[in-house]
Amino acid sequence: MGLRPALRCFALLGLFIFAFPSTTSAAVDIDGAKPGVWTMDYDAAKKESAKNKLPVLLYFTGSDWCGWCELMEAQIFSKPEWKEYAKENLMPVWIDFPKNPKRVPEKYAKRNTELALRHQVIKDNYLTLPAFFVYDPETQTPLGRLPAPTRTVNPEKFIEGIKALLDEKKEKDGAKPETEEDE
Repeated sequence: MGLRPALRCFALLGLFIFAFPSTTSAAVDIDGAKPGVWTMDYDAAKKESAKNKLPVLLYFTGSDWCGWCELMEAQIFSKPEWKEYAKENLMPVWIDFPKNPKRVPEKYAKRNTELALRHQVIKDNYLTLPAFFVYDPETQTPLGRLPAPTRTVNPEKFIEGIKALLDEKKEKDGAKPETEEDE
């Protein structure tokens, strides 16, 4: 038998891994926007945000190479708690910087870079990913940046971070922040 079959097996496995890089299981729409569904169409998300009075969540990701982004997918975005919350409360926008440029339509590539520069996600030609920004549905301005994820991130903690930014806005506007009893 010898080592040859084993080496061929490892060579094929290596070829498979490099030919098919990691991908996200998140469904991402290219055009249009719906509450709770990731979209690359930032303009459509802003329109729907204003219409439905839902905040925009900008997610800067490196979908096919960023380990922390993969952690977010595994520990947050694939979970039912997240999907339920997002569907009722957010217009999520996927701003991707993949190694494989074919994953992002050409019409969004330049805009993604402009958004990353505006939000200081690109610093000294280095991407600081993942990055999350919550936008006010009325003014279409950022309410703030969510903290970088940790290994113990879960849907509840992530949602709490979003709610905290929204509550800060309510307090500034003179409204009562949402409590768990209100939900």
